[in-house]
Amino acid sequence: MADVAPQAVAWDPIEVSIQVRSGTSARSALAEIRAVLRDLGAEPTTDDRPLCFCGEPLRLPGALRGAPDG
Repeated sequence: MADVAPQAVAWDPIEVSIQVRSGTSARSALAEIRAVLRDLGAEPTTDDRPLCFCGEPLRLPGALRGAPDG
Protein backbone atom coordinates (compact mmCIF):
# COMPACT_ATOMS: atom_id res chain seq x y z
CA MET A 1 0.00 0.00 0.00
CA ALA A 2 1.34 3.40 -0.95
CA ASP A 3 0.42 7.01 -1.52
CA VAL A 4 -0.42 6.97 -5.24
CA ALA A 5 -2.63 9.51 -6.91
CA PRO A 6 -5.14 10.19 -8.30
CA GLN A 7 -6.45 6.63 -8.73
CA ALA A 8 -6.91 4.20 -5.84
CA VAL A 9 -5.04 1.42 -7.66
CA ALA A 10 -2.17 1.81 -10.12
CA TRP A 11 -0.19 -0.74 -12.18
CA ASP A 12 3.57 -0.11 -12.05
CA PRO A 13 5.16 -1.91 -15.03
CA ILE A 14 8.70 -1.06 -13.90
CA GLU A 15 8.25 -2.68 -10.47
CA VAL A 16 5.77 -5.23 -11.87
CA SER A 17 3.40 -4.44 -9.03
CA ILE A 18 0.00 -3.00 -8.31
CA GLN A 19 0.02 -0.14 -5.83
CA VAL A 20 -3.00 0.65 -3.68
CA ARG A 21 -3.50 4.14 -2.27
CA SER A 22 -3.52 4.28 1.53
CA GLY A 23 -7.01 4.53 2.96
CA THR A 24 -8.71 2.69 0.09
CA SER A 25 -11.31 0.25 1.38
CA ALA A 26 -10.42 -3.42 0.97
CA ARG A 27 -13.55 -4.07 -1.11
CA SER A 28 -12.77 -1.22 -3.54
CA ALA A 29 -9.09 -2.13 -3.73
CA LEU A 30 -9.80 -5.78 -4.51
CA ALA A 31 -12.34 -4.86 -7.19
CA GLU A 32 -9.88 -2.48 -8.83
CA ILE A 33 -7.00 -4.97 -8.53
CA ARG A 34 -9.13 -7.55 -10.35
CA ALA A 35 -9.90 -4.96 -13.07
CA VAL A 36 -6.19 -4.22 -13.55
CA LEU A 37 -5.42 -7.94 -13.74
CA ARG A 38 -8.18 -8.47 -16.32
CA ASP A 39 -6.69 -5.63 -18.39
CA LEU A 40 -3.34 -7.44 -18.19
CA GLY A 41 -4.90 -10.68 -19.41
CA ALA A 42 -5.41 -12.57 -16.16
CA GLU A 43 -8.23 -15.10 -16.06
CA PRO A 44 -11.02 -14.17 -13.63
CA THR A 45 -11.21 -16.29 -10.48
CA THR A 46 -14.26 -17.52 -8.61
CA ASP A 47 -12.66 -17.52 -5.16
CA ASP A 48 -11.58 -14.60 -2.99
CA ARG A 49 -7.91 -14.81 -3.94
CA PRO A 50 -7.05 -13.14 -7.25
CA LEU A 51 -4.38 -14.59 -9.52
CA CYS A 52 -1.54 -12.70 -11.15
CA PHE A 53 -1.61 -12.40 -14.95
CA CYS A 54 1.19 -15.02 -14.87
CA GLY A 55 -1.15 -17.49 -13.09
CA GLU A 56 0.44 -17.35 -9.63
CA PRO A 57 -1.67 -16.49 -6.54
CA LEU A 58 -1.45 -12.79 -5.74
CA ARG A 59 0.39 -11.84 -2.54
CA LEU A 60 -1.83 -9.31 -0.77
CA PRO A 61 -0.78 -7.03 2.11
CA GLY A 62 -2.34 -7.81 5.48
CA ALA A 63 -4.74 -4.88 5.19
CA LEU A 64 -6.38 -6.54 2.17
CA ARG A 65 -6.28 -10.20 3.25
CA GLY A 66 -9.54 -11.40 4.75
CA ALA A 67 -10.92 -7.90 5.36
CA PRO A 68 -14.49 -7.58 4.10
CA ASP A 69 -14.31 -3.79 3.72
CA GLY A 70 -10.99 -2.46 5.09
